[in-house]
Amino acid sequence: MWEWYRRASKCYVYLSDIPPAANGLPILTKNVDGRSEPSEWFSRGWTLQELLAPRDLFFCDSNWDNIGILRKGLEEHTDQHLVDVLSKFTSIPSHFLMHKFTPQSTASVAQKMSWMAHRITSRIEDMAYCLLGLFGIHMTPLYGEGRQAFIRLQKEILQQTDDESIFARSVPCRLFDSSGANADPIGCRTNCFRPHLLAKHPNSF
Repeated sequence: MWEWYRRASKCYVYLSDIPPAANGLPILTKNVDGRSEPSEWFSRGWTLQELLAPRDLFFCDSNWDNIGILRKGLEEHTDQHLVDVLSKFTSIPSHFLMHKFTPQSTASVAQKMSWMAHRITSRIEDMAYCLLGLFGIHMTPLYGEGRQAFIRLQKEILQQTDDESIFARSVPCRLFDSSGANADPIGCRTNCFRPHLLAKHPNSF
């Protein structure tokens, strides 16, 4: 999928939960119980490559009206406010958003992993599979392998780079279910201090 996005002349990001801009809310946000919150698009795992790989992104609200354009490498044609909002919601530095991203870009392994830390996927394996393009990794998906997919991804990364930032991580104090949400905190007592060379989930970064 990374290659599909990379080769696309235009990529349209349809934010189905964002009402028309006339509602007065800040760009790319929705009203939830009186609070302004980012679109769900920012919390999904597979949309990370949708943000980074294409050359041009056209953001659309629920009416398919254009609410922002990100043209990478063409700063004079990009709304800086849009870039600032994207950087705030994704924790990705603006200079990575402003230029077409490649697996060889200067971001460290730990940086790239951290961009996935607060995203979720329906299948736990997809937490690894949706990162393949970002790291330039070719790895056969094996649905049913669970958390082992993320271990396999890190082993493949270590075969291709000597970037030791892959070990610069914390140990989460809770277990996580397949969506990335907190699971039974009892697991903390049995897993918190058990040493692991490789991370079990991107939230460790």
